[in-house]
Amino acid sequence: MNRSQERKLMFLSAIVLFGFSVFVIQFPLLNYLGFEFSFTVALIVPWVVGYFTIKRFRLRLRDTTPFGLYGFRTIVRTSLSKGLLLVCIPFIVASLNIIFVKNCSYGEGVLYYALNPMITAVWSTSLAAFCVVMFRRSFLVYCAILTVILIHPLVVGYVSPQIYVYNFIFGFFPGITYDEVLRISPTLVVFRLITLFTAMLLFLIADSVVGYIHIKESFIRKIFALSSIVRLRFKAVFMLLSAAFLLLAWIFRVELGFGSSTSYIQQALGSSISTQHFQIYYSPKSFSEEEIKWAAALHEFRLHQVASALQVQFTGTISSYIYPDVKAKAQFIGAGQTNIAKPWRKEIHLNAEALEHTLKHELVHVLAGEFGMPIIKAHYNIALVEGLATAVDDNFGNRTLHEYAAAMKKFGIVKDPGTLIDPTQFALKASTVSYISMGSFCQYLIDHYDIARLKALYSGTSVSSVYGKAYYDLIGEWQNFLLQIDVSDEWHKHVEFYFRRPSIFAKQCARKIANLNEEAYRQLEKKSFILAMGKFSEALDEGWNTESYAGLIRTAYRLARYDTVITLVDDLSFDTAKSPSIANLFILYGDALWQRSDMLMARKAYEQILALDLSERYNEAAAIRLAVLSDSSVRMFLLDYSRESLNDSAALQRLDALQQQSTNPIISFFKGKILYRVKRYSDAVHELASIDVPLRYPILEATKEHIIGESYFMMKRFQQARMHFWYSLNSITNEASRDRVYDWLERCEWYENNVVHSATVLDESTRRPQVLKKDKIPRRDAFGKKLKRSS
Repeated sequence: MNRSQERKLMFLSAIVLFGFSVFVIQFPLLNYLGFEFSFTVALIVPWVVGYFTIKRFRLRLRDTTPFGLYGFRTIVRTSLSKGLLLVCIPFIVASLNIIFVKNCSYGEGVLYYALNPMITAVWSTSLAAFCVVMFRRSFLVYCAILTVILIHPLVVGYVSPQIYVYNFIFGFFPGITYDEVLRISPTLVVFRLITLFTAMLLFLIADSVVGYIHIKESFIRKIFALSSIVRLRFKAVFMLLSAAFLLLAWIFRVELGFGSSTSYIQQALGSSISTQHFQIYYSPKSFSEEEIKWAAALHEFRLHQVASALQVQFTGTISSYIYPDVKAKAQFIGAGQTNIAKPWRKEIHLNAEALEHTLKHELVHVLAGEFGMPIIKAHYNIALVEGLATAVDDNFGNRTLHEYAAAMKKFGIVKDPGTLIDPTQFALKASTVSYISMGSFCQYLIDHYDIARLKALYSGTSVSSVYGKAYYDLIGEWQNFLLQIDVSDEWHKHVEFYFRRPSIFAKQCARKIANLNEEAYRQLEKKSFILAMGKFSEALDEGWNTESYAGLIRTAYRLARYDTVITLVDDLSFDTAKSPSIANLFILYGDALWQRSDMLMARKAYEQILALDLSERYNEAAAIRLAVLSDSSVRMFLLDYSRESLNDSAALQRLDALQQQSTNPIISFFKGKILYRVKRYSDAVHELASIDVPLRYPILEATKEHIIGESYFMMKRFQQARMHFWYSLNSITNEASRDRVYDWLERCEWYENNVVHSATVLDESTRRPQVLKKDKIPRRDAFGKKLKRSS
């Protein structure tokens, strides 16, 4: 073999890997030795190492010296050693980059690199050697095999529920998700051991063929030559057992955690229920028999709303998977925190606790598939896909989409919102910023043009053909429209709380901090407060982040370390960049001051929360505290209840006793809320209706009427429910909250017409549907609001 040619080949391969590594580390999340860097390097390794190996074989074949078994093994051995040496180049580059970029988990990064690019290099060398021995056009076949393996994840994602994938080239890919938690799992280790086993089997096959036939013989003759290994019993048995082992690993890939399937998920969840348009799979741990019927009806109601908004006639069946918790969902499909839809499969995957808030958004994705581009049933631009879903769902915070978009621009959170129409910019920004901005843009297009045009754009027609304008012009119109919206300076902290947050690409040590925070919150939930505080502190040592700091404050409060809570909040109060992100924790701050008998400062903290108007929940929590500050008996009850030292039964008993001592209407308010939560709806109505004086704060009046409305709703007394939802509007001051009440009013009307009189619920055990009559559904506008009928 010409050594100068080999050195040249080695040098060129090294240059390619070095240049690629230097290029990759310029990007966020890829600029340190971690999962993302290892994954990216693994994608190029087989092309470099495989070509290097095949080229060395070809150089050897040009020699006049006979090519024998010893020569084959020598080339494989030297190719493997030099291939691994080449793969060390990106590792060194990433390691040296620690000088410029902090790497919080270098040890874990080394393990990722060993499991992904290094093992890929071994597998690539064996595959290349196998192709050289078995095929005359070895490099062409090798490239074809790599291409098929790289297409495999797309096929898996398309034909199955999962978004994650295990693969011989890159090891593991978690899917495109907003989940930040990622660890080296035993499943990944087992899969990479199987990858090594596959590499060994490929080598043994090639080695056996070389031992019995010349490498230049035809493929057919080489196949026949394999039968000769029967004479070598040990080798034959080993190869057959290896092949059987790999076959079994493939057959049981779902059980091993390498993949998932619809039947496996359905069986694991355990229960299902059918409606006119849905097959819903759920865990009995999440819903009682009665609750799942309400959840099923909610599916049909949300579908009706979305179909009306998108102006589509949907006649198919949607599979809805409702998972009992984040852990189960992550195990089955790969996305734990992120709820997803697969419109091409007419499929949605939701967490049970998020059903009420995410169902409508995910259904938009599925129904938009009715006019989406072929195959993917969506638009290729993620900004339009999520923008449309957000526009139709329109349920975020205490401001409208347009108000938030205008405020983000005014307060400099997004200098040029129009850039978010670009998929890359959309992905790089924090999800709240991207979703709300593009939701506002899509809503503008629907309101000022019509839904038909947006549907045409979504189907793949060019923007100029649909609107006669470029995106630049449409975005300019939208921006001019936003300038007309009145944005109060008082919204500044409110808006910063929701949107002044970094995306994963801008976070330092994102993966490690996410892992630590997940463990910390798990310990907090288990009431292992000291362990939780340690994990939160460890995460903060890696880099400041809102989740850890907030967790530290919550844990300190649960430990009754009120001075620590006060100090932690005070320390951040003068940091204008960080303080808005913990604005919601002023509730705990006020409670800690209260515990220290500093009533004046506690009142100021609650008033500050109320002024921020972050959400109805925070407003209510602040208003309740302000309402009881002057009543010592109720005040102590609230503190005990907020610390979770009272269960619902004990709380009701204590409130009964308090009613004998005080006429404060907030006592009945508390009782009504608890009675509603424990599903004693009639008692909740009675208790709340007994409040015969106005509650001090409008949010409490609105909440009272809303709970009465929801209680009547759950008793299927929809007319009474509608009346109290209407009453709640008298105490609501922002448009977003009013829209949520209108949603409940529409829900009452739809349920009265379709649940009481025409529900279609299929009991899975009997498969006998009960189908009753359907009333005519009122016409709605693009966002589900009732239109007046023309005479």
